[in-house]
Amino acid sequence: MNEDGTCEDLVAGSGDEDYNAHVDMEHPRKSTCDCPLANGKKIICNHIVARLFLP
Repeated sequence: MNEDGTCEDLVAGSGDEDYNAHVDMEHPRKSTCDCPLANGKKIICNHIVARLFLP
């Protein structure tokens, strides 16, 4: 986790693709992912949730 309470990582998709998930722990609705479901939308997708549980 970064000093500002955010973390960013590649998260595996269901196929061969990886998605960039950026998680803001202080403001979860500001979290983003570049997957087709969440890209450009204020949606907390499964990739963002997965990033929360990565070590």
